[in-house]
Amino acid sequence: MTKQREPKNTEPRREEVDRYFAQFMTTNEVCAYLHITSMTLQRWRKAGKVSGKRAGRYWLYRKEDIEALLKDRK
Repeated sequence: MTKQREPKNTEPRREEVDRYFAQFMTTNEVCAYLHITSMTLQRWRKAGKVSGKRAGRYWLYRKEDIEALLKDRK
């Protein structure tokens, strides 16, 4: 009789998921950080000033992109 192996856990660990999502900001976080309205952020996204990714019904923005936008505005 052979010993059966237990299946490996293929789900990412919580720390890995947290670290991955820590590089993104939500619409509300970006607006609070830049002191702008969500409509302004939406206009900037449509004009190509800032890029965002759709995740379900939410928009996520890379922190690096927001920092670069802030540097360009100064």
